[in-house]
Amino acid sequence: MTDYSQFTDLFEVAKEQAVLRELPEPDALELCKLKRGQRLRRLDTVNWNGAWLRFYVDVSGGRKYDGYLHFADVADIEDDALAPPQEAPSTPPQPQAPEAPAPPQPTPPAGAQVIALGCVDANITDQQCAAYIGVVERTTDVPYREVQDGLDKVKPTRLPPPPQGAMTIAQVQDGLKQLGLFPGGEVDGICGYRTQSAIRLFQEYVRTMERVDCVPDGRFGPQTQSHLRRLLSSNAAPNWQAKQGEYEAWLQLLQAAREKYAAQPGPILEKVNAFAGASATRKVQDWDVGGPGHIHLVGVRRNEATNKFDDIFVLLAKGLVFKFQGSTEPGASDNPRGPPHLTPGQHDYRFGWHQRKYLALRPKGAGVLVVRAGADKKLDAADIAQGLEANPTINIHWGGRGMGRNVNHWSEGCQVINGEVYVNPAHQLVPCGQFAATTPDEPRQNANKTRGAYNVLVDVVTALCSDIPDNAVNYTLLTEEDLDLSPALKQLLADARASVMRMV
Repeated sequence: MTDYSQFTDLFEVAKEQAVLRELPEPDALELCKLKRGQRLRRLDTVNWNGAWLRFYVDVSGGRKYDGYLHFADVADIEDDALAPPQEAPSTPPQPQAPEAPAPPQPTPPAGAQVIALGCVDANITDQQCAAYIGVVERTTDVPYREVQDGLDKVKPTRLPPPPQGAMTIAQVQDGLKQLGLFPGGEVDGICGYRTQSAIRLFQEYVRTMERVDCVPDGRFGPQTQSHLRRLLSSNAAPNWQAKQGEYEAWLQLLQAAREKYAAQPGPILEKVNAFAGASATRKVQDWDVGGPGHIHLVGVRRNEATNKFDDIFVLLAKGLVFKFQGSTEPGASDNPRGPPHLTPGQHDYRFGWHQRKYLALRPKGAGVLVVRAGADKKLDAADIAQGLEANPTINIHWGGRGMGRNVNHWSEGCQVINGEVYVNPAHQLVPCGQFAATTPDEPRQNANKTRGAYNVLVDVVTALCSDIPDNAVNYTLLTEEDLDLSPALKQLLADARASVMRMV
């Protein structure tokens, strides 16, 4: 049991009828009413949505509470010390009249409801929840019962009718659609994966472009609601301040690379072009280099194999360019045939489950083409001569944070995106280290930890591009030499990589 005597910071209630309540609990239950001038003892400071302090209070009748109050509801007491113990009275205390019963609990304060992944509006039926799970199964090609319990597994939870002033899930979805962050999403009252992504992307926009201190965790509470209402009332659509011409330059590079490899495919792409089986790897002449109606992710594999997260990925979506830190290296493998190297070129991906644990980009159909490096783990002509195989497990997934870490078992052929930092469309380096998790368990154990920059990639694809059929992603793996086709982009990418390295 907590020894509350160790907490000596005292505050007093600054408003006439402040309410001590449990936040950020979804039901936002009021615990007790406080009178102006009543003293509270602080347990700790909680910067939840930037506006709350946590308090402990002993009220008459021996009832003990702890909960949260808004900064404006309390005032600091100058001495910040506990009152000295009073001497025992010389005469016995007089009997007290019994305490009057507590009045009925009033309606929770406006905007106190918190919406998170799996929450559904009060009017949503069990049948509608089951239908949503069916959509998830069809999209990911995995029976939902096989998905491990964890942070990313939706468990429908019906919310009570929202308190006065709080938005329903359907209203949140409609507001995000109006802002253009959820263009293809359904206003169905279910906070599923796309809705969570749209909320998180909105929070990331407010954090980075409007400089509001918050954690983009996908939980829609009072502060996020206040910012959403503000942008809706001002008709201010989010503006990522994209640098003019960069998006088009990347598309031109993809076109030039396709022409280069169509003329001179090299030994691996020759085998890709000749591969007769089913796969999600495109032959060179079938590479997609389309514009805003398509989603492109470009990985640039460095010539130097370092076993570090020192590659850069470029996401092209809706005319915007985001850059991420990660690794295209094959990592470690216990397979006696050696680690699988993803073939250069273009591959078809869409969202699914990584190891049935969390959401990642997965190859379509039979899988992408790989070549095994052999027992020495170094890819050479003899390995390429052994031929290619389609592998359905070469995912594009999250991989912790930091270029200083080794890839090792974060990848067995997968393409891995770190969470510590990214470069936004305005060429600004955006740090996420304050809340970016390091290990797979951390986001489950600490509500203030997320997958950081990796979530931005997920959210742009699933929310911002939700009107693109299947959220299909064309992943093109290039090499450093391919950047010679565009010296300007080569320099831009070198600058971005150098900035990221300085930060991490």
